[in-house]
Amino acid sequence: MTGFWEDLRERIIANQQAKLDDAAYNERLDNIGKATTALLEAGIDEERTKALLQKHWDLRPSEAQEFIDFVYKYVLKKRKKGKSRIEISYDIMIRDFITDSIRMSLCHRKIKCKGSVDAKFC
Repeated sequence: MTGFWEDLRERIIANQQAKLDDAAYNERLDNIGKATTALLEAGIDEERTKALLQKHWDLRPSEAQEFIDFVYKYVLKKRKKGKSRIEISYDIMIRDFITDSIRMSLCHRKIKCKGSVDAKFC
């Protein structure tokens, strides 16, 4: 009977861990999408955006390109039709948040980026 309770406990723990892993994965994808959208809306070219996604999110070139393609296909095309003031202010808020997040990440890692392309984030 003791083996039954141990197995039950292990299954419950494994199920809870799987739920947490799924939530963390979905949040990561959402954050990468927001970062990609912000970079492209800020006017950063596609190649530079791809390089930044690879550097800061540990993505392969093909994965970074998939995020860029997704943003162009589903986010930017829809937004070109016109935005309300609320959508514009939300976009600005997201862009500022992501810019601050990138800046904090760079400073947290103590990356010396003076004179490089990333100098504007320091």
